Amino acid sequence: MEPNGSSPANRFDRIERLLEKMVNSYVHFVEQHGRLLEEHERFTGEHKRMLNSQVVLAEQMTRVVELQKQLADAVKQTDDRVNALIDLVQGSTRNRRVQ
Repeated sequence: MEPNGSSPANRFDRIERLLEKMVNSYVHFVEQHGRLLEEHERFTGEHKRMLNSQVVLAEQMTRVVELQKQLADAVKQTDDRVNALIDLVQGSTRNRRVQ
């Protein structure tokens, strides 16, 4: 009887099974690594698109703010003109009543 109850053939079989498990594990690892690389590339592409969208959005928001300021200025000018017109009409109406 061999030490540990193992014959050379049994030891060879055990080593062969272990090697087969190692190879299978390595194949599984390589497959997973490939999937992770693909997923990373996809994520990187989406991230770049998101950053580009964020830049475009920031530029558009800046433009909206500029347009709001222009609109506020135009509204102020219109208010001033309407108020001047009201004053003119009220003054004209008072002058007609006084006469």
